[in-house]
Amino acid sequence: RARAGAGGGAGLAAPVPTLRGRCNTGAVLSEFTAAVKSVRSARSFDTRAPGRWIVSHLRCYPVVLAVAVTCQLASWAMFALTPVMIGRAAQVVIDGHGSRELLLAALAVLGVMAGNAAALLTVSTCAVTLGQRLERDARDELYRRLLGKSQTFHSRQRIGDLVARATDDTRAVNEMINPGIQVAAAFGDCSQVR
Repeated sequence: RARAGAGGGAGLAAPVPTLRGRCNTGAVLSEFTAAVKSVRSARSFDTRAPGRWIVSHLRCYPVVLAVAVTCQLASWAMFALTPVMIGRAAQVVIDGHGSRELLLAALAVLGVMAGNAAALLTVSTCAVTLGQRLERDARDELYRRLLGKSQTFHSRQRIGDLVARATDDTRAVNEMINPGIQVAAAFGDCSQVR
């Protein structure tokens, strides 16, 4: 960034916009060519149905999605394992084993519960990440489509409607993933339902 003015003024030049995300081009563009190049080189998403559109967006982030699903399954497994481990600890007490065996059984229960908590934290982090990325990508897709429309189209549209679509509707897509998917997944894990 270069300082503005010969006298060393305090203002800084505006940063060059970049297109981020795995599904975007990732190229650094000037502010004048960013709109045109992003419309031409942007990845197209499946718009035949809402479900296909969502899946086509989520395919851009396979690692985050795989980690979320794996950790959710691990969480369910550890949640189911917790009563078994508690039963084994109770059996240690009933059989009259020493305190060392009881300590090991208690540590095993604690380890399984800590693993469950770590898996749920990872799932939450992945859901937040996926939701925010889906919101960003949906907003970018809307902007690209708006840039491709004719001036006649823009003169017929109310500004408030376009702004509402760019903010509220894309935020609703984020909320569909987080907490929407997490709430749906919680029905498989009874520890989340009270």
